[in-house]
Amino acid sequence: MTGSPERHRHAHGHDHTHGHGHGEPEQPRAIAPLGLGEILAGGGGFRITEEIPGDRIGFSLATSADLNGDGRPEILIGAFNAAAGPGAAEGGAVYVVWGRDGTAPLGLGEVAAGRGGFKILGEAAGEQAGLGLAGIGDLNGDGRPEILVGAGSNDRGGPDAGAVYVAWGKADGATLRLADVAQGTGGYGILGANARGLAGQGLAAIGDLNGDGLPEVVVGAPGENAVYVVWGKADGATVHLPDVAAGHGGFRILPEAPGDDLGRAIASIGDLNGDRLPELLVGASRNDGGGSDAGAAYVVWGKADGAAVRLADVAQGIGGFKIQGSAATALVGADVAPLGDLNGDGLPEVLVGAPGDAPEAAVVVWGKGDGALVDVSAILAGHGGYAIPEGPNGSLAGFSVGTAGDLNGDGLPEVLLSAPYDAAANGPTYLVWGRPDGSPAELARIAAGTGDGIQFVGEPGQAFSGGAAIGIGDLDGDGRDELLLGEPAGSTDGPAVSAVYVLHSQADWIGAA
Repeated sequence: MTGSPERHRHAHGHDHTHGHGHGEPEQPRAIAPLGLGEILAGGGGFRITEEIPGDRIGFSLATSADLNGDGRPEILIGAFNAAAGPGAAEGGAVYVVWGRDGTAPLGLGEVAAGRGGFKILGEAAGEQAGLGLAGIGDLNGDGRPEILVGAGSNDRGGPDAGAVYVAWGKADGATLRLADVAQGTGGYGILGANARGLAGQGLAAIGDLNGDGLPEVVVGAPGENAVYVVWGKADGATVHLPDVAAGHGGFRILPEAPGDDLGRAIASIGDLNGDRLPELLVGASRNDGGGSDAGAAYVVWGKADGAAVRLADVAQGIGGFKIQGSAATALVGADVAPLGDLNGDGLPEVLVGAPGDAPEAAVVVWGKGDGALVDVSAILAGHGGYAIPEGPNGSLAGFSVGTAGDLNGDGLPEVLLSAPYDAAANGPTYLVWGRPDGSPAELARIAAGTGDGIQFVGEPGQAFSGGAAIGIGDLDGDGRDELLLGEPAGSTDGPAVSAVYVLHSQADWIGAA
């Protein structure tokens, strides 16, 4: 088998209006960069460490709706490099961590023992289960959401064809074995279509498309340059992606051109075109439409039939629209995420990462219902969205992008993006305040502590902080999201210990700009 990732408290208070004591509104405040260690020392969150050094947590993070009945969302942590058992090196694992408040650190060995969650073990050596990871709604009718685990180097459909496991959600701490799920016990498997297809390296869920009331599974297969939409179901029978490619049980999305690297970055977004179906976001960071490796992202209208979607058609405005990179090696579409409504038109926005050599690290594209091409050059000029200009050269700012709810009290959702190779800040993650107009949000201003958001600085000695970054929902009851930040490579001196940070939203972020 082959395959590896190419890339991924302070006291709380109620929202209030700040003032100077004379009834005058306080001027918006900027926030200086915050070190992750500084935040934890001040009681601003907690650290989750890997079970065994070298497991490599922090590349893949996701959330699940409440499983154990406490009303809080759960944390999903992939460990693609973990052994799945004796003789099963790099079989991979996933840890389902019950969402919780507080500041006490957590070792995933506790979760593996059934305390504070449960562990999901990979099926076979080298399959790297957990590199793809997502939560999905209830499929089997028990009232609990399910968990999607991707294993891009699984061999059951052919060498490195890949697989996805749909694991039924549960509330106990017993270990779940994907070998059982593959046999229809505790879920079902989805097998890759082609050797070296790497199905499951990209993974997402989308709401019901075919009208049966169940959500669907979206499988990225970057090795074959394709994406599959698989109808959700409640039984344990294995799904074979060649059947889906033929229009049975879902549909396939085909690339605009060979070598586009389609299938690595996928997400879903709410209805944009008014047909009451959710849409798909897919990235193709090696697309050459705007220059060599300028990259692209596509918004594909949701649909209920099994006909293949050709992104060459979407690029022409048929069945969706294209967001086209405008500079060579920009790698637009390396990551994608949905973003809530910013500009007040009632439609969600599209967030696209661009970690390559270009003026932008990411772009926010206003959601729309027509098929007109969106060129990133227009976004850079403030038309149709706004840009987040790049960070320091070579920082890979935009490598991972994510979103969170409103954290500074302006009513707008926020943007998260990582810059893993910014050594000066130990691979920081940026929290960028959402904005309703086309003015750019400057990473340089954030890093200088003069506005536009907050820079979270990695801990000293970290070789690769700034992994995955997402909002997880409210864990501590203050009505605001917590943040989940990955630190996947660990220390530069001594054994690497990767980690995940849960950061509580802070009362003093309210009113910041």
